[in-house]
Amino acid sequence: MTPESQQLIKGAIEKGASSWLSALPIKAIGYALNKQEFTDAICIRYGWKVKGIPTHCACGETNSVDHSLICKLGGYTSMRHNSVRDSEAQIMREVCRDVQTEPILLPINENDYQRKVNTADNARLDISARGLWNRAVRKLSLT
Repeated sequence: MTPESQQLIKGAIEKGASSWLSALPIKAIGYALNKQEFTDAICIRYGWKVKGIPTHCACGETNSVDHSLICKLGGYTSMRHNSVRDSEAQIMREVCRDVQTEPILLPINENDYQRKVNTADNARLDISARGLWNRAVRKLSLT
């Protein structure tokens, strides 16, 4: 067997690795897979080719599940980042005021600061919120 196949088999036989196959499909907590999602999950589990994905990525590399998860141009990295950002912002909305996602930073002069800062036009922050640590004080966050 190839090293990749050996790794897939080791992962498939670990304790609890098959529990998702027998879980009750409860939509309210995200445990329901449609036919395509279930088929894709089985293909990923056993290292089979996932049907319907392009053969080449937008970056020019040969596309695979592994490449899709790490390529910054493909979109999955951004989707995972945005998911974390949105979850954190939702939690902050429960305790803070004026929570914003991706607000534009004020323009600055690069010479004003000794350390390296983002001076690009339309530079954005991940999350901005008021009142997390002190009342009416804005907290800036990069996830």
